[in-house]
Amino acid sequence: GVQTCALPIWSVFADLGCGMLFTNEPVPEGGGRVNFTPRAGVGGTLAVGPSARLMGGVRWYHISNANTGESNPGRDSLQVFGGLSFPF
Repeated sequence: GVQTCALPIWSVFADLGCGMLFTNEPVPEGGGRVNFTPRAGVGGTLAVGPSARLMGGVRWYHISNANTGESNPGRDSLQVFGGLSFPF
């Protein structure tokens, strides 16, 4: 017979990452035009169909030049995010 693997109805995940932000104007004000953007958070998914999942979570998000400029005011934010995921 054919075996199928059912996905769980819900799941949880950790969200870790880092990127770079390049802007025309200093961000934040008094900062730099080249910044680093580390982030960390948690979230969850919920199956809404055979191949679609709702997802959402919350994360800490930071913008700063990592002391590579004359000043480094930095900015910390709390982000709430959501979406719909389709695997391929």
